[in-house]
Amino acid sequence: MVNIFKNKKYNYLIIIGVVIFCCTFIIYNVIFTILGRETNHLTRLETTNNYFFFVFSALFVAPILEEIIFRGFFIKKFYVKIISVIGIPIYIYITDNYYLFTFYIILLMTQFLRQSNKVFLFFLNSILFSLVHYKIYDFHSVYTILPMFFQFSMGLILLWVVLNYSLVKSILIHFSFNLFLVIVLTIPLQFPNTNIHEVKHLGYSMKWQKTPILNSKNTIVSMPSEYEVKAENVDLKKFYKSFENDSDRIKIKDDNLFYKFEIVITKTDTTIASKLNAEIVEILLKKADLVH
Repeated sequence: MVNIFKNKKYNYLIIIGVVIFCCTFIIYNVIFTILGRETNHLTRLETTNNYFFFVFSALFVAPILEEIIFRGFFIKKFYVKIISVIGIPIYIYITDNYYLFTFYIILLMTQFLRQSNKVFLFFLNSILFSLVHYKIYDFHSVYTILPMFFQFSMGLILLWVVLNYSLVKSILIHFSFNLFLVIVLTIPLQFPNTNIHEVKHLGYSMKWQKTPILNSKNTIVSMPSEYEVKAENVDLKKFYKSFENDSDRIKIKDDNLFYKFEIVITKTDTTIASKLNAEIVEILLKKADLVH
C-alpha cells in the first residue's frame, strides 16, 4: 500500500477522495436503512430512457470526454489544456448549468495568477465536475444531494491519477468504474421481479409486470378495441406515446428507468362509456407508482 504513494505527488487528493467516497457510501446506506426508500427524480436521468444509449454514453462517451475536458485542464500538453478550457464552458452550456460559469471564471482566474493555489484549483475543478452532472434544483433532498459527493470524490481520485500517471490511465479507471455501475444496474434489469400487479381506475384494470431488458422479444403495442390495449417488451415512454404524442408529460420514476414491461389494460365495467385515452392511461400509470 505504501508503494502506491511512494514518490507520488498530491497524495492528499486520493486519500481525501477515498475517505469522502467511503463516508458517503456508509451515510447513504444508513439513511436508507433508517428512513427507508424515498424516490426522487434526478434531472440528469432525463436525458434518455434508452438503456443501450445510456450504456454507450457511460462506457465510452463519459470516460473519454470528461477526462479530457476536466482532468485535461492540468495536462502540460498545450492542445489538451486548450480543449479543456474550451470544453468546460461548452459542457456547462449543454447541461444548462449556467450558474457554474461563475465557478469556471474563478477557475480560469486562479489558473493564470502568478502564485496560483493548486489545492484550490484541484478542489474547484472537482466541484465543477460533480455539479455539472446535476441541475441546481436537484438538491432538494438528502437522497439527491449525497450522490454529488460520489462524483466529487471520483474527481479527486481521477485527478491524482492524471497528475501522477497519465490521462489515458484516468480514462481507463473512469471506464472501469462506470463498467462496474453498469453491471450493478443491469443485474436487476435482467432479473427483475416478474410478479403481476394490478391497479384499477374508472372501470379499467391495468395489469403489468417487468420483463428482462435483454431478450429476443419484439416490442409490440396492440389495441384490439377502443377499450383495450396489450403491450409486450415495451418501455413506459413508448407505451404512453401510443396514446399521447407528448410523452414528456410523464416522468418515469428513477426506480423504473430502463425497465421493459408487459402491460394489459382492459375495461372491467361495461356501464362506463369512456374510451381508453391518454388521461386514463396516465392515471393508471401513476396509481401503479410507475411514473410521476
